Amino acid sequence: MKSFLILCVAILASANPDAVYQEHKHVEKKPQAPLSERVRQYRYGVPLANTPSQFHLAFAGPTGMTVAWQTDSNTPTHVCQYGTVSGQLSLVATGIGRTYGYSWTHIVTLPNLAYNTKYYYSCGDATYGMSPQNSFKTGPPVGARQPFNIGVIGDMGIKVSSGTSNSIIANLGSLDFIHHIGDVSYADDAYLYGGTYEQTYADYMNEIEPYSSIMAYMTLPGNHEATCNEAVPATCNNDFKNFTAYRTRFEMPNVQSNGTQNMWYSFDYGMVHFIQVDTETDFPNAPEGPGTRLGGGPFGDQLAWIQADLQKANANRANVPWIIMSGHRPVWYSAGQNAAVNSFFLPLITQYKVDFYFSGHEHNYERYYPINSNGHVAQTNYNSPTAPIYFVNGAAGNVEGHQGTAGNADYDAYRNDQDYGWAKLSFINVTTLHWEFYSATTNKVIDDAYIYKPYQ
Repeated sequence: MKSFLILCVAILASANPDAVYQEHKHVEKKPQAPLSERVRQYRYGVPLANTPSQFHLAFAGPTGMTVAWQTDSNTPTHVCQYGTVSGQLSLVATGIGRTYGYSWTHIVTLPNLAYNTKYYYSCGDATYGMSPQNSFKTGPPVGARQPFNIGVIGDMGIKVSSGTSNSIIANLGSLDFIHHIGDVSYADDAYLYGGTYEQTYADYMNEIEPYSSIMAYMTLPGNHEATCNEAVPATCNNDFKNFTAYRTRFEMPNVQSNGTQNMWYSFDYGMVHFIQVDTETDFPNAPEGPGTRLGGGPFGDQLAWIQADLQKANANRANVPWIIMSGHRPVWYSAGQNAAVNSFFLPLITQYKVDFYFSGHEHNYERYYPINSNGHVAQTNYNSPTAPIYFVNGAAGNVEGHQGTAGNADYDAYRNDQDYGWAKLSFINVTTLHWEFYSATTNKVIDDAYIYKPYQ
């Protein structure tokens, strides 16, 4: 079967080079163990009795939280009961259900929540049953100088990611939310180990549920969200093209920030403005994952939205001093850049003085010194940076393995091509941040840096 697949890919590639997506072609892909029987026993990776599962949360503006979950099929209602006292869930919110032809995603937003408050919730439907009670804590008011910590992950999947998940779980007490910078489930690589797209997505959502169900799990699109099969995208039906599963399963604060279908959006959390961008589509010569090339798009005028969002955020520095932009593909990378990504996003980062740009895509970890707009190091320390700071963190663990680099850029402060892991970013105050990278194997910090900038 493997030889047959390789032959098919080769034939497609010779007939039409654009039909076969070969982004990481230098990485040897080996067959992996099959998916767990726990997932295989279900049709779409969820219980057939419509028991709510795979809970994940997302911010919905400063005082809202969106709860999402999966069931095998649609349910008559989509309800969350919630409150600030355990066992006394007197508040009720209702929402919607949606599908792309397989399992159903249920979306309910809990509005008008108090700041810095623990809420308990249970969601589901009266006919099929409600979920066990769970809880989350809301964040601080916009502009609050309250310290907080976030977990930063990228390029995760299910096959080599258990160490990363276990390390995050071991540090949950010190985290306020999770920030995932694209390439979420790697469901489009399921063909490598005999799995299916839906089962792989379900396995991933089950893996992250211990933390995605108790704190916001903020995502953005990567190339592996585009369609159902990375190697042979032409085999995917329309239900699986054009980032459909990603846009259906998640619900980011699109409405609250005038964003677009989880492809780009922004939110404020305390003293930080987070802006999530789409490095896959909707700008000149965009790399475009295969689903977009074959299945439609675009999603809108991303340039106009970014300009309006950053202009507003930059004018609000006195209240919210830090601006962090995240996109799946790097703007700068020690082994080279994608010219289209660089030329589109770099002028925006420069013009609006973005403090940090987080990315993944490259399957390693790199921390850079501040980089000038000409692509050279601005300074070899983090004291009052005179240029933006860039991080590549695509090492959470995925079936494609590590991606070494031969680059030797002058701005490369630390590079690790061997360890899987995740990062913790601690906002200490308006002038000081602490960045740490945790090994998924040892759960120990193997790289860290303090960053200082004067208050503006």
